[in-house]
Amino acid sequence: MKSRFASNIPRYFAYTAFKGFGFGLITAMWVVYLQQQRGLSLAQATIVNVTLFARVMLAPTKPRRC
Repeated sequence: MKSRFASNIPRYFAYTAFKGFGFGLITAMWVVYLQQQRGLSLAQATIVNVTLFARVMLAPTKPRRC
């Protein structure tokens, strides 16, 4: 007997694939923007991305008190 949630497994895989694809597409467009519009080299664009992603990962998760 199949579980009633069994049909969600392929949908979940498709969701994660598209979610990752969208992130990769936005990142690629961001790097192209940094290179063409801002005149950065690929190494400089990588440094910008690493600092941006590190900042996002290290951001506080608790809301601030007023």
